[in-house]
Amino acid sequence: MLDILVRIVSSQGQIGEPVNTIIALLRHRRETLIQHAALLVDVLRTILFAFKRADCRVAEAALMNRLLHNIANDRSKSGSAFHQAIVKHLPSLLVAFARIVATSRISTEVRRELKNGLFSICDLVTAGGRVSSRGREGEALGDSFGLGEGNGGEAERDVWADLWKEWAGKRYTGQG
Repeated sequence: MLDILVRIVSSQGQIGEPVNTIIALLRHRRETLIQHAALLVDVLRTILFAFKRADCRVAEAALMNRLLHNIANDRSKSGSAFHQAIVKHLPSLLVAFARIVATSRISTEVRRELKNGLFSICDLVTAGGRVSSRGREGEALGDSFGLGEGNGGEAERDVWADLWKEWAGKRYTGQG
């Protein structure tokens, strides 16, 4: 099923149908995705790379934002097992975003809409002190996923740093 979604996005450039399908799977059959967490993240990366097209709309980015929020914000027992399975693969999604922004011209509105969902992914990746670094969370997280090795080079690292800096400024820390 997930392989079919990759082919739809890759060949036809469609974003809406695959995203809606994944949202439905997350809502109704999340437990079936646990064993396919790595493949699901591959599908999400493929969808993100589809945003490199010049004709991507803010509505498509809003739909992707909704999907990323659905992935990150489930507190049920099956959601917890799902999070444990997928969290180790999610940094590759964040690296893909950095690579896309560094190497292509995504409109500011689309980028802003995508960032909201990516911040939910940042919250999930750092939950429970997984990447605790005294205010520098996420800094080295992308290295093992090829950050800076793409066509963007240092620009990828700059986008990565900006993403985490902006996330750190918006998150609730429980102080004050």
